[in-house]
Formats: sequence, C-alpha cells, structure tokens
Amino acid sequence: MVFFEVLKPILEKLPRFFWTLFFGYIILYTTRRVFGRGLKLIKIPAEIRGIFLSVVDILLWLILTVALANSLGLSKLALGITGSAAFLAAALANGTREFIGDLISGIYLARDKNFKLGSWVKIGDMEGEIISIDSRKVRLKDKNGIIYVIANSEVDKKGWAVLNAK
Repeated sequence: MVFFEVLKPILEKLPRFFWTLFFGYIILYTTRRVFGRGLKLIKIPAEIRGIFLSVVDILLWLILTVALANSLGLSKLALGITGSAAFLAAALANGTREFIGDLISGIYLARDKNFKLGSWVKIGDMEGEIISIDSRKVRLKDKNGIIYVIANSEVDKKGWAVLNAK
C-alpha cells in the first residue's frame, strides 16, 4: 500500500508526460526538417549540413529531456541536466575553437564559386589540384602525386589563388 502512495504523484503526471513527449517529438522533428531544408536551400554542402544537424539534434533532445523531467515534477533533475549541459558546452567551446574556425572557413570555401574540386590552386607555398574539401580540411594533390592536407582556417590565413579553374 505504501508503494502505491509513493507512485501516486508520478502516476498522476504520466498523461502530461506523454503529451509532452508526443508534442515535443513533433516539434523536434519539424524543427530539424525546417532547419535541414533551410541549410539545403542556402546550398550548404551535405557534409557540413550533417554536422550542423547533429548539433541541432543534441540541443533539441536536451530541451525535450528537460521538458519531460519538468512534466514529471522533477524540476531539480531538469535543473541538473541544464547545468551539466551548460558546463559541458563551455568545456566543448573552449576545446573546439580551432574546429569552429575550420568549420566556418570550410563553409565559406565550399560556397566560393572559384574554389572547386578539380581546380588547380596555390595555397601559401603549396600548389596542386583540389581533390577534397570537407568540414575541416582541404586536400591538394601536386604534379608529383604528393597530397597536402591543409586546415580550412589555414587556407584563409595563407590566402589562395586559382591557377586553373575547372
């Protein structure tokens, strides 16, 4: 009997929990689709879209988890989740400064109409054909077959010139 008395407050909140889960998932799914289509509309490359959507997914699921904890009356747990997430975000932001710089530079390089796969470019003292552009690195292959891997932010810092456009 005592067991059911302990569970009674939680059982009374279950309908609210399931409604929060149902509508939260719909909002999460819709937001992700709209964001994904928006990134596609402004012609962000697929690999970079994937990175952005992963970050959006994590944030949306975190928000939904906090809302679900609140719907069960577990506000202290929700506060703990939020505080932990803020601490984790600060640690990640500090540790990913270079990654963010490479990512942003990669977006600009991928959108630049002159910086395309197959083009022959000069970056700093390196010269070669662009064989790969991703969210973090650019790969050049020189006339001797040597492949240079350059961080996107370094491409911006060193400057680049198109020697033969494709």
